[in-house]
Amino acid sequence: MEDLFFLRNKYDLVSEFQLRRLNFWRFLSRNLNKHGEIVNTVKFKTKEQFYAYIHRKFKYSRSQTKRLIKQFSASLDNETCIKFVKHKNSFLEPHNKFSRAKMDQIIGNYKHFFNNSKTKNKLGQEVYIPFTLMDFYYVDERDYSYNTLRRILIANNICSAFSYRSTKKKIKYNLQNQEVKDIKTIEMINQCLNYKLSRHSKVIRKQRIMGQVAEIDGCIHEWIPEITKCNILAIVDAGTGVLLSASLDWQETNKAYIEAINKLVNKYGLPKAIYGDRRRSIFSDGINSTKITRPLNELGVVVKCESFPEHKPNVESMWKVLQQSLPILLHQRKIKTYEQFESFVNNELCDWYNKRFRKFISPLNQFNHIEPEIFKNNFVVSETRKIRKGNYLKVDDRYLAPFNSENKRVAMREKGSINVYWNLTSENKPYVKWGSEKCYLKDIDPLVESFNLKELDPWTPLLDENEEIIMNLKDQICNLKEEITNLKLKCIANNINI
Repeated sequence: MEDLFFLRNKYDLVSEFQLRRLNFWRFLSRNLNKHGEIVNTVKFKTKEQFYAYIHRKFKYSRSQTKRLIKQFSASLDNETCIKFVKHKNSFLEPHNKFSRAKMDQIIGNYKHFFNNSKTKNKLGQEVYIPFTLMDFYYVDERDYSYNTLRRILIANNICSAFSYRSTKKKIKYNLQNQEVKDIKTIEMINQCLNYKLSRHSKVIRKQRIMGQVAEIDGCIHEWIPEITKCNILAIVDAGTGVLLSASLDWQETNKAYIEAINKLVNKYGLPKAIYGDRRRSIFSDGINSTKITRPLNELGVVVKCESFPEHKPNVESMWKVLQQSLPILLHQRKIKTYEQFESFVNNELCDWYNKRFRKFISPLNQFNHIEPEIFKNNFVVSETRKIRKGNYLKVDDRYLAPFNSENKRVAMREKGSINVYWNLTSENKPYVKWGSEKCYLKDIDPLVESFNLKELDPWTPLLDENEEIIMNLKDQICNLKEEITNLKLKCIANNINI
């Protein structure tokens, strides 16, 4: 048994408990026989002296010493001291230890989840939708932790497409020394190992209060393989990382920006500042402003636009997360059309993201709550359009004509011009004004829908030059009244006495 009396070295093979028990075993072997009787009667004349010495040197009590003496006698009979030196629980199986069958079940569930993540793109080709281990963890019926799942899969040379490069490197090294016979398993591992990650900027977080800065940006990505790439435009709070609002369109358009900002205002209010990139929709240099930045500046919102991604790191970080987790979620929910995807973005995306990634809304915020009507009235724009022969207008390659509330076509002065208005926050329907009356413009075919100016309704006569001047003055008066009303509402909202 001398070979068991190894010393502690640089590898620290022996624990403190085992070393203590080993020294005590040596002491007993020198002073006791196999029956537990004291041999060294010169040093220990009585048992009380023996127990007192053990208590001073080894810190064992009397009852504990008696129990260890019995174990010592048993070790001499069995000719091994392993059970004496090691703790009694060392020979028991851990209650939380996974069996091989349980591990095989988890690996089988992962392979099934992987196979279900495959779909066909718009060209009919089979493609793989990458996912993270966390996505699988939330779907699988689990009675174990995420770290346990990750440890089991990596031990079996399985990782996700978004694993760290060091993890993938380790698995590649293990596969060189092992032989995998299953072709499907090899294909699964290679697709995960060879997936190229998109690069995103590093997040530089600053201490901000919720509502102080909102970051707005769009991301064009193949969210659903069955359709072409489309754009999600999102607004993220820079202080908390909460996804405030989102909208969907094929490209980054004015409509998408207005829709996202309108949702933000209706749910939370206006932030102190909005950070974005140099898109035509929102970029302004302080002198030249756009249809979106001009009303925002009038409402007290600072708009800053820069071309580098570090300007808005929180929303850039969110795109990295969504590109990893959102496609597999859409595949699981069987969302395959643009209409279904639009409904999901409008109704569920923000709540799912904030809950999934634990983004909490702070009760203390700096959002400026504003009436929806005030916000909408600030987003009315106008442009002058020439009235063409046939009594119609051409706007954005569309042929339009005004219709009244009774859906009857209204006459305009030919070879003249008229102001066309849009409310960007509503359905974006263009309209013209006849005093206080709004006549919305509808699409017509000028070659088919001829308009006889002689057959007019009594309330819409042809305008002569004097009448046209009067109507223009009435338009100006109506516009001034609207501006006065908006100013009064702003004063009331800011507690300013008029």
